[in-house]
Amino acid sequence: MLDIINVTITGILYMAIFISINMIFFEMTDFKKFMVQKSRRKSKLWIYRHLLNLYIALYGNRAESKMIMETRMTMMLYVMFVIIFVQKIHIIKALFIASVLIIFMYLLLRVRVYTTQVNASYEGPTYVSELINQYRINNNNMVEALEQCVRHLDNCPHAQKQTYRLSMKIKLYTKEEDIKQIVDDFSKSLNSNWAKMIANTIFLAVANDREVTDGLDDILMELKRAKSVHEKSYQNTSEGFLIVKYILSTMYFGSVYLGINYFGLSMGKYLKYQFFTPVGIKMFVINAVLFGINVLLMMLFKRRKFDIG
Repeated sequence: MLDIINVTITGILYMAIFISINMIFFEMTDFKKFMVQKSRRKSKLWIYRHLLNLYIALYGNRAESKMIMETRMTMMLYVMFVIIFVQKIHIIKALFIASVLIIFMYLLLRVRVYTTQVNASYEGPTYVSELINQYRINNNNMVEALEQCVRHLDNCPHAQKQTYRLSMKIKLYTKEEDIKQIVDDFSKSLNSNWAKMIANTIFLAVANDREVTDGLDDILMELKRAKSVHEKSYQNTSEGFLIVKYILSTMYFGSVYLGINYFGLSMGKYLKYQFFTPVGIKMFVINAVLFGINVLLMMLFKRRKFDIG
């Protein structure tokens, strides 16, 4: 009975911490007000802008809602991990283990952004070619070209999301510094040299009303040359990634099977030893972290980014 009361009180305390952090971080969920605050207040919550940039790269216009949902889920997981671990190990160790798991989730987010940008980098030739076509069709009107370009980029999903966001925002601003910020966000979201060149070209066309057909043609030629070199030097390294992806996970579940069938453990007893004893928790966390590192490395090196020099 006392254990149940202790767990309940601990849960209430940590949930209060979660709610407090949530209220501070998201400014009582008044996001529109937050986005127009003075820069000195924004600097106090630099982590908000940092996370938002990452989610923009992943989701485009849906970045803010996705960030809110996933960040809240992460906070809830942190509280849940601490509540579970603190019953079996010292609270400092419980906080440390929960923090390690949350840091791993942040690293996974960074890897997701990186792999998305790697995939987006291969869309360069098709994207620039379509932008050139729409720019000429719309009589060298870059704003109209971007809007029409979005409708013809079904085979470039990553660039399509970022161009849609760029097209929507660029219509709302006329000041040069605002346009510069918008195209910089576009460039950072794709994070490639060709995207930076396209962003600079769009800025010149919109802010300075310059004709940029020759610049777009030069970028396309550079991309075609880079594609030829990239295809010749590409090496298939999928075998090593298949080992990490399938064999290691099979070995872990195989150890569960052996423990149950050859050592006379029931599933309930196995789960009890694994998650409700200090040694079991530590071994699970170690295995999970090592496996997670392998997965992160696999995602990082499986495919090289395509870019121009």
